[in-house]
Amino acid sequence: MTRTGMENKTLEDHGIETEDFPDEFQCCVCLDLLYKPVVLACGHISCFWCVFKAMDVWQESHCPVCRHPYNHFPSICQLLHFVLLKSYPAAYKRRERQVKEEETEAGCFSPQFDNHLYGLHTSKELNIPGNFLHSTTSPETKLYPKTSSTGEQDPSPLLDSSEITVPDPIIPPATFPGSVEADGNLTMKENSLLGKDLRPGTCKQVSVADLLCVACKNLLFRPVVLNCGHVYCESCIINLLHGIPRCQVCQSMHPYGLPKVCLVLEHLLEEQFSEIYAQRREALLKQDSCEYGSL
Repeated sequence: MTRTGMENKTLEDHGIETEDFPDEFQCCVCLDLLYKPVVLACGHISCFWCVFKAMDVWQESHCPVCRHPYNHFPSICQLLHFVLLKSYPAAYKRRERQVKEEETEAGCFSPQFDNHLYGLHTSKELNIPGNFLHSTTSPETKLYPKTSSTGEQDPSPLLDSSEITVPDPIIPPATFPGSVEADGNLTMKENSLLGKDLRPGTCKQVSVADLLCVACKNLLFRPVVLNCGHVYCESCIINLLHGIPRCQVCQSMHPYGLPKVCLVLEHLLEEQFSEIYAQRREALLKQDSCEYGSL
């Protein structure tokens, strides 16, 4: 299901541009389109401010969907942020305006993402069909509350802008709208795969290059999101988290072991790129069979 016609009509009556989006991209707290999405260790997603305001000051917090406990406030998943922006630009811009008004009134601001782009991968690094090329991206300026990366949280639900610190930059694994171009060697079949919609009118602008694992550079398979916001294949992260659990991109520590698969993102991958996703599944099964046979 998508946002109802009655809800759209109400927004239109107030002169606000509307756009349908599927229920899986609706925040379970504010019941609107996810904005600056945060993925908890259980795999469920909420908006940055919805998670921040819902966290318990004195004891462990719980996911609003499954009640799974957590203590550390996750960083925004920039991959999902840019995917939502590309998929539902009108609705996402509406949410941006709404949140900015609330932040200005409160005097506390969430991490800000620059629209300038820098190259994360070269064409030789990308293990995807067609040799896609990335545009360039510049580092983001992000403003986090002091408690955003720790388990200890200030009793105040919102912090004054003077109390906000800027952490080490996090490299976004996704690109901004229009930043991916197909090479001349891209086949017609590959083009059709990249243009496949999640459903009519949905995710038209999202490409494989927006949904790459930061470790293997392939299309994500059974995606998991670390506390720092970076996204990996489940198989890649299992090997990575042996020993000290640390993200290989930003070197942030990851608490509490292996996170669960983000099912919303997995569903998008299966629907949007079904053939490529099936190829990833088959390749991993063959790899597992070979490793098992060598024991």
